[in-house]
Amino acid sequence: MKIGMFGLWGMNVPGIAFGGFETVYSEIGARLADLGYDVVIYCRRERYPKNLRVGHHRGVRLKYVSSIDTKNLSAISATWIAVVDSLIHENLDAHLFVNVGMGFHCCALKIFRKRVVLNVDGLDWQRGKWNWIAKSYFWLAAHVSVRSCDEIIADSQAMQKYYHDKFGRLPRYLSYGAHIIKSLGPEIIKEYGVEARRYFLIVSRFVPENNLHILIKAFENVTTDFKLVIVGGTNHPTDYEEELRSHRSNRIIFAGYISNRSLLDELFCNCYAYLHGHSVGGTNPALLDALGAGCCILAVDNHFNAEVLDSGRFGILFSPDINSAVIAMQEIIEKPEYAAKLREGARNRIRETYNWDRILNEYDYLLKTIKR
Repeated sequence: MKIGMFGLWGMNVPGIAFGGFETVYSEIGARLADLGYDVVIYCRRERYPKNLRVGHHRGVRLKYVSSIDTKNLSAISATWIAVVDSLIHENLDAHLFVNVGMGFHCCALKIFRKRVVLNVDGLDWQRGKWNWIAKSYFWLAAHVSVRSCDEIIADSQAMQKYYHDKFGRLPRYLSYGAHIIKSLGPEIIKEYGVEARRYFLIVSRFVPENNLHILIKAFENVTTDFKLVIVGGTNHPTDYEEELRSHRSNRIIFAGYISNRSLLDELFCNCYAYLHGHSVGGTNPALLDALGAGCCILAVDNHFNAEVLDSGRFGILFSPDINSAVIAMQEIIEKPEYAAKLREGARNRIRETYNWDRILNEYDYLLKTIKR
């Protein structure tokens, strides 16, 4: 069975590691290839240096397409080119899209009687990084997708319920998996001037709905000699990113994007606590990585994060305001035995619920049963 994946920056390959959907579908694509699927992932050419544009990785074929490389048009333009290429050069049995913004692309493929699956991701029309035109586009694309796709996927039960209530269609719930990560070389984190269990960690894109402004300002008001390491950034410079970086100090370290997966794993495994501020997505892959690394987790309280953390059983939930974040951080610093207890239970959440083998079986079943 031939399947294509659309709407991604691309696949993670040696030397390039994206986050979010790319991490998830790099894993799903490779595992489907192991099952015998012919998998092609469409990648945005501009994101890969020429020497890293490999044709195959982990059994997956990679095809590179150009895009209008701006914040608003990169994904849309690259995916239109990928759709045309798939119609001309590939005879795919199924087209798997990520992000609700691809609803119009899905609709176009249905004109050609193609099988189309869309993972809706989050509520993009609520994201602060988009202007009203982009938000309107996402809202319309959501309406189109629920009416045209053979199957739509929600990565959390909270998102599944939202789409059922707002759009009248119940998505199929398919979450993500994560690996169990253990520290193998903790000494490499010293390049950031930190020591094991003496820092908080954030891994996030710099967008308002991820609440980094709250987490950073709260940390500045916590009484501690711990440091804060922030991994991530933006693809295009913004005033919001500039404001966040103005808080750089000897206690607050901006590490940028980290493509070295071993280094990122060590930062997860050795932090005192992981801070998670995401508010409008579904199941966030970085949050699952933190569980897989056995982190003590402090997260903004919303339906999506509460679902992953089992309503606080596997992490601490706090309100999205500075005072609540300060209290949560200060209390976990003063209760090291409770932090250790949360670390002990975190990996069990991955083993029991966010298990790659179970999730792969669900994708395999979905792809074999969707109807033309």
